[in-house]
Amino acid sequence: MLYDIRSRMLHGNIKVSDSDSNLENLHHLEHVVTECMKKILDEEIYLKYSNVRDKEDYYNTLAKTAANSK
Repeated sequence: MLYDIRSRMLHGNIKVSDSDSNLENLHHLEHVVTECMKKILDEEIYLKYSNVRDKEDYYNTLAKTAANSK
């Protein structure tokens, strides 16, 4: 999903008008996608997807972290 958003931004498939708010939103989206991709690569999160059990454990950890932060 992140790669798809990045590709759509890169190839101009996300509509952006000349209004400041749309350009600001696109800039923010670009920042979020870039930071997420950096984290996935830096922490080698992508390796967790090679094994279904590891992936599920990772998702459960994220869910618990999100529940605890509320």
